[in-house]
Amino acid sequence: MQPPWPAPRPAFASSWFGGSMTAYEWQNPRELAALQKYKLLLTGWMELLSITNYTNATAIGAAQAEHLKAAVGPATPVFSYQSAWLGALFYPEVAAVAGDPGCADFFLRGADGALLEDGTYCAQTGTTPAAHPSCSAYYWNWCNASAVDYYLNRVLQPLIAYPNGTARPYDGVFLDNSDGFSTHGSSNAHCDASNASLSVHIQTGRLFQRLRKWPIFSTTATGASDAREREALWAAGVGYTRFWEFFAPTAAAMASLYNETATGLPLLVHGPTHVKRHPGIPLNDSLAGFLVSTGGAPYAYFQYSSGWFDNDWTWSPMFDVHYGTATGPPTITTYGTNQTGQRWVRRFDTGIVVTADCAPVDVPSAWCQGSFAFPPQYFPPRR
Repeated sequence: MQPPWPAPRPAFASSWFGGSMTAYEWQNPRELAALQKYKLLLTGWMELLSITNYTNATAIGAAQAEHLKAAVGPATPVFSYQSAWLGALFYPEVAAVAGDPGCADFFLRGADGALLEDGTYCAQTGTTPAAHPSCSAYYWNWCNASAVDYYLNRVLQPLIAYPNGTARPYDGVFLDNSDGFSTHGSSNAHCDASNASLSVHIQTGRLFQRLRKWPIFSTTATGASDAREREALWAAGVGYTRFWEFFAPTAAAMASLYNETATGLPLLVHGPTHVKRHPGIPLNDSLAGFLVSTGGAPYAYFQYSSGWFDNDWTWSPMFDVHYGTATGPPTITTYGTNQTGQRWVRRFDTGIVVTADCAPVDVPSAWCQGSFAFPPQYFPPRR
């Protein structure tokens, strides 16, 4: 099932996901010019948090997506943000029920009955719950049908529709932490976490269909678990894009990405330059791993950044290249100790050849090394 917007071909499918705590990007000519180069835009949770004292994030997120969509034009899909597991208190709809005794089981609680709290938004913005209490988040309890209903109709719907039910004029929502739900350590969640998450995803997809929105689910499952999610969503008539966070171009990851691309699933792959929890991967290695795996599939997008704020993104001339479509599957040859080295080579109809070289087990290497061979027309002789 494919998204409703046209694929960006022949341009490279570059993507951006970020925000500013102090200003809208569409009001900053320099930042807007930078964003207009990308072919898919995801707006972040951090928008204007500093100047609003961590409040009113639903209205701000909707306004950001609407105005950014108007600024970049109809050909570029624009998405707002919401977590599919964390209820951040800077969203007023979340704060309204977090302290309500009648909604005590909307969020997970520990053995002592206290709400289980997450501080990722605090940490990423350099603050603490003591300084900004509403930077904290609680974990939604997807075992509770009333919590699911509230999330869908009171948290998500205002983000994508006006109070009169009319759809807001942008393309969809990036749903972070989509498969994060777990009952481990909780005292008030008694259900199968995987089935509960899948049910929320299906209900979310149907809500989005009604309001002509497309979901991007951030998931970490691989193999049979990933296939189960995909097949169940498609069987329910729900199309979606999978966000693959912190992609490292290893032979195993490339094989998984190749297989997933072959199913026709739309993909958004993020490669980290350098972040605290993950090693920095050079652009050529990350990009080559992406291209030999996806082969220029029409709805396979690529991100490369050190984080989720405006200053974490740098445009590369490699994103200006029209790589084209692969002429066939990758050629994989093995070499080295016990044939454990792999060299992936993929040819494109533009004449470009992309290689990812994955070292044998006795050669220290955390990921595969990428290289590109360009035909002469990409580098015309100087006159």
